[in-house]
Amino acid sequence: MSRGEFLVGNILLDSTIQEQSYYAVFEDDGDTGYFYVCDHRHPEQPVIDALHIYDVQSISDKEKISLFEIMWSADKLKTALFINGRCHAIFDFAKMEGRCRSNFPNSQYRRDWSDELVSP
Repeated sequence: MSRGEFLVGNILLDSTIQEQSYYAVFEDDGDTGYFYVCDHRHPEQPVIDALHIYDVQSISDKEKISLFEIMWSADKLKTALFINGRCHAIFDFAKMEGRCRSNFPNSQYRRDWSDELVSP
């Protein structure tokens, strides 16, 4: 797991699992926040999918510090992005399926979001 407290508007948080070719990166460049899922085996084009998380201008409480976490499943084949304890994106490397709350942008890996994905 990788985690950090940040203000919305300029974040780079990455998470790599030992002995795993996949990794995840959350980047907020000041305009948008994206969760990238990547593969070390393809250094020339490591990004498998980019899941849109938010547009900075639409965040009403961006002056408050938020907790960003990238978590992995026990089998290391699923990763998820949490912001303040709420899941915003999930990627399943075994199925090669990505889901995010905004359902944007379309990609060959995208499936529609469902809150059932994160219910206990």
